[in-house]
Amino acid sequence: MMPLFFHAEAHLWIVYALFVNGILFTLFVRQLNASAAQIFGTHEALLVTGLLVSLLINAGLFLIASAFGFSGASASSFIKIAVVAVTVGLCLALRFFSAKQNRIQSPASTSFSFLLDPWMCSRFIFYALVALLLFYNGALIEQVSDAWWHLSLANTLSLDMSTANTSAHLIDAPGREYPMLWHINLAVLKLVSSHSLPELFNAATPWLAIAKLMAFFLFALGLTNNRAVATIAVALYVFLPGLGASYLRVSAWPSHVSYTAWFFAFFVVFRMMDNLGLNQALAYTNQNAPRNPMLNMLRMQWFYLVVFLLCVIVIYFTHKVELVWLFVAMASYLISLLLLRDPTCLEPNWSFLHKWVGIALAICVLFFSIYLFFMKYLGTGKSVDFFLVYSVPILLFSAIVALAIKRAPDKQSKSRQILAALTVLVLLAIIDWQHLASAFYPELAYPTRESHEWALLSQGWFGGTLLVPGWHLQLRSGLIYSGILSVPIAWCLAWLRPSRATLFLVSCGTVALLLCISPYLYTWFRSTLSQYHSSWRVALIIFHPIVYAVLLHTLFENRFGKTRVALMSAIGFIVTVVALSSQSSFHFSPELVTFKRNAGSAQRHWNLNYGQNYVFYDSSFRYTSDLTEIAKRVPNKSVVLADLATSYYVSAYAKASVVNVHRHHGVAQLGGWRKFNQMGGLCGAIGLEGQASLRNILADAVRNERVFYIFNKDRINRNVRSTCEGNRAHIVKPFLTEYAKSLYDGGYLVLYEFVELSP
Repeated sequence: MMPLFFHAEAHLWIVYALFVNGILFTLFVRQLNASAAQIFGTHEALLVTGLLVSLLINAGLFLIASAFGFSGASASSFIKIAVVAVTVGLCLALRFFSAKQNRIQSPASTSFSFLLDPWMCSRFIFYALVALLLFYNGALIEQVSDAWWHLSLANTLSLDMSTANTSAHLIDAPGREYPMLWHINLAVLKLVSSHSLPELFNAATPWLAIAKLMAFFLFALGLTNNRAVATIAVALYVFLPGLGASYLRVSAWPSHVSYTAWFFAFFVVFRMMDNLGLNQALAYTNQNAPRNPMLNMLRMQWFYLVVFLLCVIVIYFTHKVELVWLFVAMASYLISLLLLRDPTCLEPNWSFLHKWVGIALAICVLFFSIYLFFMKYLGTGKSVDFFLVYSVPILLFSAIVALAIKRAPDKQSKSRQILAALTVLVLLAIIDWQHLASAFYPELAYPTRESHEWALLSQGWFGGTLLVPGWHLQLRSGLIYSGILSVPIAWCLAWLRPSRATLFLVSCGTVALLLCISPYLYTWFRSTLSQYHSSWRVALIIFHPIVYAVLLHTLFENRFGKTRVALMSAIGFIVTVVALSSQSSFHFSPELVTFKRNAGSAQRHWNLNYGQNYVFYDSSFRYTSDLTEIAKRVPNKSVVLADLATSYYVSAYAKASVVNVHRHHGVAQLGGWRKFNQMGGLCGAIGLEGQASLRNILADAVRNERVFYIFNKDRINRNVRSTCEGNRAHIVKPFLTEYAKSLYDGGYLVLYEFVELSP
C-alpha cells in the first residue's frame, strides 16, 4: 500500500540544497548594494535568485570534489561538509554585516509584509495550492519519458564524479551531449541525502514549478509594471493550455529549470530599461560622470548586468536554446520600436541606446541572412523556392532597416507607406494558408512523417519541397488558443491601448506565428538552428497568459459607467472569462485520467483527478530496495538486459550499460546481443530469431563480457505489464532458467546472469 508521505524527507533536502544557500547569498548581496535591494525587492525575486545561485554553488562544489578526485563515500562526505560550511559562512557574513551597517530596506525585508498586500497574499495562497496539487499529481516519471534519461545521466555523474565521457551513459553506443548543470545538482542531491534519484526528482517538481511561476510573475511584472496584471497572468499560466513551458508536471526537467532563468532574465532586462532614462539623467548631473552614454549605462546598471549574466550562465549550462528565444523576443521588440513614429509614447525611457541596439540587431540579422544565402544556397543548384527561402529574409530585414533609419517627419510619407505595404504583401504571400487552417481542421494537415516531431513537407510556389512544423502534441492543443487566437487579440490591444507591454506581446507573437506558418521562414529558421531538432519551440515567445491578463484588466477597468464602451467592456469581460474557463476545463476532467496513464500519452498537464498513487505504482518507487541490492551485485559498466521500463529504472540506480535506445536522445545501430531492444526485448528476440540463433548470440557475448538480465515480476505497473516480457513470461522464464543463473530474487525484481555457453 502506498504511504501517504513516502518521500517527505526528500522535500526538506530539496529546500535546503536548492534554495537556502542561494537565498542567504542574495540577502547578503542585498545588504551591500542599493541596486540589489531594488531588483530583489519582492519575495519572488529573492526565491528565484536563491534557486539560480544555489544551482551554481552546488555545481561549483561538485566540480571541486571532482578536481580533487573524490568519489563514493569520500565525495558524499566532502559535499555534505562543503554545503553546510557554505551555509554557516553565509550566516556569519550576514550577521557581521548586519551589525556593522544599517540594513537596506526593501519591500521583501519585512517577513510578513505580504499579509498587508492583497495581491501578494493571494499569490502566495495560489502558489501553496499549486504546490499541493503538484505534490498530489507527482512528477512525470510514471511514463517512459525523457525524465529517466536525465535521471540516468545524474546517476552516472554521482557515481563517476566526473563530467567526462557521459554522452553514452544510457546505452553502449554514442549518445548526445547535453548541458549538465541541472544533472550535476541532482547528483549533489543524491550525494548529500539518503534518497534515490527518482524520489528526489519527484520531490523537486512542486518546488521548481513554484519557482517557475514566480519567475513568470516577475517577467509579467517587469513588462507591465502592474501587479494585478502579473498576478492574473500567473493564474492563467497555470490553467490555460499552452506549449511545453506550461507543463508543470515536468518542472524538474532541465528545460523547465532553464525557463525559470529565462523568465527572470526578461524581468531583469525590463527593470534595466526602466532605470535607463533615470540613470542617464543622474549621470549628466554628475560633473565627474563620463559623457559616453555606454559608459554611463555600465556605470549605473552594472549590477543589473551581473544578474542578467547570472541568468545567461544558468540557461547556457542547463538547456542553451532559451538564449535563442530570449534573443528573438528582445530583437523583435527593439526592432518593432524602430518602426514607430514616436517610440517614447510606448517606451518612456527611449534613448539613443534603444535605437542603435535595435538597428544593430536588425543589421546583424540582415548580414547573417546574407551569410546563409552564400553558404547554404549559392552554388548548390537548388530550386527557385530555396532561392526564396534564403532571399526573402534578406528583403524583409532590408526593408526593416530602411524603415527604421529613414524617419520622414511627414506621417503620410508615400515611400514609407509603399515600402510597408510591400513588406506586408510579401509576408502574406509566403504563408501556407492550408497549414494554418489545418490547426483547426486536422483533415487538412499534411501527412505525418516517421516521427510526430519531424517537420512536415510543404510545397512552395514553384513546386519545391519546404518544411513546416507539424501540429502535433503540444502545437495543436496549445497553439490554437495560446497563439493563433491570442496574437490578433494582442494586435487589437496594441492598437487600442498602445504600451510597451502590448507592443512587446504583439511583436513576439507575430514573429513566432509567422515562423510557424510560413514554410519559407520556417525552413530558413531551421537552417539557422541546424543542431536543434525542435525549432517550432520558438512559439514559446507567444506569451498568451500575459495577453489575456492585459485584456481582462483592460476590460475590467472600463466596465463601469453608462457609456457604450463600458457596456461593451463588461460584455467582453464576461465572454473572455467564459471562453478561458472552457479552455481550462480539461484540468478537471476525470475522463482524461485513463488517457494520461497511457505510457505514450502526451497529456503532461496537471489534472485534479490524477493521484499520487498512479505515480507510485507505475514507476520505480516500489522497487527501490530491489534496485539498490541489484546495483551492489552488478559491476560497473556491465551489460544489463531488461524490458524497456525496467531498464530505465536500473539506469537511475546502477552504473550499467543498459541496452536501451531512447527515441529522443540518440539512436544507434546495434549488433549482436545489443539488437535485443530493436527486436522488442528478449521476449521479441526469442520469437524472431529462434532459441538456437539467440543461444549463439549469447554464447558469443558472454565470452567477452558479463551479461545480466532483470526480470520484473510486477503485474501492477502499467509500463511493465504492457511489454512482451510482461505478457509472455511463460516464454521468457524457461529461457532464463536454462541459459542463466539467478543471483538475486527480490520482492519485484529477479537478477540473472547468463552463463558461458558453447557455441
